[in-house]
Amino acid sequence: MTPTPLPTRYFTLSKNFKPNQVKVENLERLNGQSNYEEWALQMSMVFRAMRVYDIVVEGVRPVSYATEEECESYEALSDQALLILIQVLSNPILQKVSKYTNPHEIWRYLKQTFYRDNTFSFIYQVASLCRLCTELDQDKTKSVTEFMYRFDDQ
Repeated sequence: MTPTPLPTRYFTLSKNFKPNQVKVENLERLNGQSNYEEWALQMSMVFRAMRVYDIVVEGVRPVSYATEEECESYEALSDQALLILIQVLSNPILQKVSKYTNPHEIWRYLKQTFYRDNTFSFIYQVASLCRLCTELDQDKTKSVTEFMYRFDDQ
């Protein structure tokens, strides 16, 4: 499956831009599938208020011909979103997403892992599990531990 290209857009910040402050102690932590939908709605509202919704949820990136200032603006906004994200995840989930450095990648991973809206997502998970089992059977060099890590990621 070929990844969909992410949208691009200009990012500029005024010289006196200061990110909105968020009191994370007022925010619900993501614990897993049981509270994902409420958590995602809450975080969507927070990201809109911080003006980073497009970066985190939509995956918008600067255009290829963006200026250095625009790229720096994008990085500053991404860093702010990342700081918020890491504070509203339970420790086990934070350990899983620590391999990602982009807030949109984290958002996508969390949605794929915890959002359950229809039969298709369930079938996708079952198919992923079957594929992993088949890979383990075919490749005797892979350990069961590696299989479990990959299964957990799926």
